[in-house]
Amino acid sequence: MRKFSQKTRIIACFFAAVALFVYSCLESPDFGEFIEDEDVMEFVDKINVSVGLTDDSDSGLTGGVNKVSGLVAGRYYKVEKKNDDGTFTFSGYVKSDGTLSLNIIDISRAATGMEITGLINDVTYRVVSAKAVDAIDTVSSASASPSTVAPVNGVVNLSPTSNTNITINLPAKYDSSYNKVRVPSPTGTNIVLNAMNVTMTVNQTAEFVFYNDSAKDFRFLRIVVGSPPKTEITISFTMPGNNAPAFNPNSVTMSRGDIIGGTAPNISVPGDFASIQWRYDGSDVTYGISDGGKTFNINEFFKDGIGFGECIPGSAHTFSVLVVKDSVSYSAIFTVNIIN
Repeated sequence: MRKFSQKTRIIACFFAAVALFVYSCLESPDFGEFIEDEDVMEFVDKINVSVGLTDDSDSGLTGGVNKVSGLVAGRYYKVEKKNDDGTFTFSGYVKSDGTLSLNIIDISRAATGMEITGLINDVTYRVVSAKAVDAIDTVSSASASPSTVAPVNGVVNLSPTSNTNITINLPAKYDSSYNKVRVPSPTGTNIVLNAMNVTMTVNQTAEFVFYNDSAKDFRFLRIVVGSPPKTEITISFTMPGNNAPAFNPNSVTMSRGDIIGGTAPNISVPGDFASIQWRYDGSDVTYGISDGGKTFNINEFFKDGIGFGECIPGSAHTFSVLVVKDSVSYSAIFTVNIIN
């Protein structure tokens, strides 16, 4: 059944009412002759023509003039044209600009407000989005033995690895009859029968689209390698009698790449302190501070505080730290040294 937009129905009804009003004002010998007039029929056809959608298209979609709207952001879509005999002809995968491509590597997730354009009015289409891959067999890498990780809504979250060639072993049902393409498709992606091999590092995502033409099965799989757990460098604050209070150690060395990449360890100062106040260049440090000053995130200090431009290899950043314990204030110096 054709689905017309509410706007199209309203416009058609409006012009039909206008046509009846005009007819009532004319001395026409026959109403049938009026509505069968070629000019009138052509006019009515133009105002009532739009893109049609099959009942098994995704819910929420609306056919308009040469387009389909109502796409859900983040989904992959494909389009098929319904023929007069009830069969379907593949029209294409939806690209980032809303147009169609016959090549699956051009497919892109729908953006907010995106529409499928370039369609033919008075033609019915089936528009469906990719379903999530519901299962994989195992995930293995050069540094880990095979393990089973169940996809959640088509997403597989993996523990952090570094430059690891990850092999995704798929169930037999996703055999070689499925086209499996990484999107966007980078150089070097290797897809072999029921196994997919892809090199990934921390904080990376790889997306795949599967399609079985004969089974009309259209799916997606997203592999996510997360961030490594945040490590900590523990320093102790000593108050040795008459000697000056000090940190032990009183400095730490971090790489610029780790700081910018967010993998540099936090600085932790355990102890029964009423408060710990970090100061830099004469001002209180507010970015990167948590747990009353007992935890200091260097990445956030540079990113949101003084800026990564100050994270220069060879530089040293000295902090004065005010510690309050048993209503007594103590101060000490702590330095962060930056290397490549």
